[in-house]
Amino acid sequence: MMNDNYAGKTTLISGGAGGIRLALAKEFGALGMNVVIADIDKAALGNAENELKSIRQINTIH
Repeated sequence: MMNDNYAGKTTLISGGAGGIRLALAKEFGALGMNVVIADIDKAALGNAENELKSIRQINTIH
């Protein structure tokens, strides 16, 4: 269910390629938020990007 309090808003999650931060990114994406994740682990970041794409259409910046 889309929550209008979050839909269209943007969040930035550092260290967002794994663990609880990735879980938060997924939840925020499911709520209709624009999610920006940053991480020093490029391989994990690529995997996280693919997981987030499965939830909703996202744009990526490299």
